[in-house]
This record gives sequence, C-alpha cells and structure tokens, in this order.
Amino acid sequence: MYPARKPEPKKNNPNARKRRIIILGRDAVVGRTLELLLQSDEYEAEFLPESALADPQALEGSDLLLLTPEPVSERRRALLESIAANPEASGIPILELRADAPASRAESGRYTMPWPCDVEELRHRIRRLHSLEERDESEGDGS
Repeated sequence: MYPARKPEPKKNNPNARKRRIIILGRDAVVGRTLELLLQSDEYEAEFLPESALADPQALEGSDLLLLTPEPVSERRRALLESIAANPEASGIPILELRADAPASRAESGRYTMPWPCDVEELRHRIRRLHSLEERDESEGDGS
C-alpha cells in the first residue's frame, strides 16, 4: 500500500545513507510542509497519514517517527497505540510535536517538543536525538 522508500546515499559520502524520518499525523498540510522543510542531504523526510499504519511495512527503514501536532489527546493516544502495534516501529525513537508540553525525553524512546517551533530548532533536536540514539547503541554494544 505504502512501499517503503530506500533512503539514497548522501552526496558528499556515497556510502553514507540518509536518515529516514517518517512524519505521521492527520493533518496533511502540516505533514507535507514538515516533509518539505526537513528534506536535506542528511535526511529523507516522508509524510504518511495515520491510515498508512495499517500496512505493517510502512515504517520499514525508519530512523525517526515525527508526530504532527494533535490537539485531541484520545487521537494521539490511538496513534501511539497503532505505532506500538506495528512490529517495524520497535526501537524507532518518536518525537511528538505538542502544543501542551515542553521539550523532554519520555519513557521508551519517546520525546516531546513544543509546537509551534522554529524549523532550525526542530532540525537541531532531530540531530541531537540521533546522536543520543547512536550513543545508546554504541554503549549497548560495549563499544
């Protein structure tokens, strides 16, 4: 239904893979705008509507799930439950854009960031999250 796109190598290092950011949410305007703003040599961003989670492979190859702002907490909870039920989402960090929360790290690789936010602040936060995840992985490997 929604085939996973394989990230293309970075231009400055042909062997390096772009990190794949999946943007999930109900608001296609916000999702597509974030998709365009986050595209770079470093990241491949792709907006998927919540309904894409019906396909178990929709999140394949993702490095980060970015959740668009959702003012209704029940919908946010349902989206998080759908993500948790998807086997491809296991271990992928989640960054939630929220109007009602300060930037923080929650349990189980879930993070929040205030919305609205500056695009450069969002990019910086994403870079920091990837650095944290890489550090956690290397510490877990005994490196």
